[in-house]
Amino acid sequence: MNGTIKYYANVAQGRISERIVRRLRIAVVRTQARSKARADDPALTAVAISECEPIGYFGGSMLSVPILQGGTLVASLAFLLMQDAVMALAAVAMLPVQLAILPQLQLRINASVRKRVHVTRSLSAALSRASELSAPSLAMTNRARLQQITALEAIRLQINELKARLKSLFNFTSNLTPFFFFTIGGYLVIHDRLSVGALVAALAAYKEINPSLRELFEFAQAWSDARARFDEVSRVISPGG
Repeated sequence: MNGTIKYYANVAQGRISERIVRRLRIAVVRTQARSKARADDPALTAVAISECEPIGYFGGSMLSVPILQGGTLVASLAFLLMQDAVMALAAVAMLPVQLAILPQLQLRINASVRKRVHVTRSLSAALSRASELSAPSLAMTNRARLQQITALEAIRLQINELKARLKSLFNFTSNLTPFFFFTIGGYLVIHDRLSVGALVAALAAYKEINPSLRELFEFAQAWSDARARFDEVSRVISPGG
């Protein structure tokens, strides 16, 4: 049943993603039609070709990931609560820490993503206008493009470093949870408040909790990234953009 649900969820996710990409590109076409001055705007071309797809691909997962992974997480936590409330609390002991620290790093990533969108759009505009320039202007434009390429590289490296830092912190806090499991569970077993079988069952349930938490964490990252992209795309395709 789980495999069948995932299959149909993936099919629906692909259709929804392509529908969102199509609607965004239609909005770009309508923006060009409304304004003759923007008909040849390179920013609109960059939005239609490269910036719509990441937003659309995330849009398809907005329902499937929370329902599938969130449902698995809730079911596993409910099972743990039936086994032992203390073990259930141990399973989510690091969650408050993650919610306090990780969103701050994500905000910095979002700011860098916006910078990357702006620089990429400027570079695309400079490349598309190269054929219209005279030789002296083209030389100056080439120097500007080299600077933009260097700036884009620096921004992408910064994003990669922040994402690596975010992932490392998540992995570190997640790997502390089994420590709490064995410490608290072992204590309860020694004092005959929990059977060894119940502890093994709780550890098996946690094997479902950790991947679900990871999927939801990555979903939150993708949501934040897509929202930053969508804000920038909305500014371009809006009537006053």
